[in-house]
Amino acid sequence: MLNRIILITLIVFLVSCNTNKEQLKVTYPKYTYNGVKELFSKYKCSVQLSKLSVKLDKKSYNDWKRFKTRITEGSKKPVNFGGKYIIVRWGCGTECQTGAIIDASTGIIYRIPTSERGLEFIKSSLLLIVNPPSKNLKENKRPKYAYPAYYVWKNNKFELLHDMRK
Repeated sequence: MLNRIILITLIVFLVSCNTNKEQLKVTYPKYTYNGVKELFSKYKCSVQLSKLSVKLDKKSYNDWKRFKTRITEGSKKPVNFGGKYIIVRWGCGTECQTGAIIDASTGIIYRIPTSERGLEFIKSSLLLIVNPPSKNLKENKRPKYAYPAYYVWKNNKFELLHDMRK
C-alpha cells in the first residue's frame, strides 16, 4: 500500500513538472511580428494613473541637467507604459535612441534600455521590446545588433527576458 502511495505521488509530481515546463515555454519573435500581442498580454497590468500626479524627482536621474527639457516636456504626456509610467524617448546619434521612464505616482525617473530600431510598449503591459520586429517582413533584415530584446519592468528596473542580439 505504501509503495502505491509513493508511486502515485511520484507520478503526480512528474506530470506537474512537465506541465509547468510547457507553461513556461515562451516564443520571442525575431523575424516576424506574430506573437507580439500575446507577449504583451502575458505581462498585462492594470492602468492605475492617467498622468503624472506629483513633481518630478530631479535627483533620481543623474543626467537630469542634460535632458531636462526632454524629460519635463515628456512628463506632461499621458501614462503610456505599465499602468503608471511615462516613457520619454529621444535620439542619441545615428541608429540610436535612448530615454527615461517616469513613475507617475512618485516622480522618480529611471533609465530605459538604448535601442537602434525603436521601442514597442503599451499602457497596460510591463513588457518593453527594444528593436521590435516590424510588421513589414522586408524591414526585419537588419544588422545583428538591431534584433529584438525583450524586457519586463520589475522592482523598478528592466529585467532582460530574452535577447536576440547575441
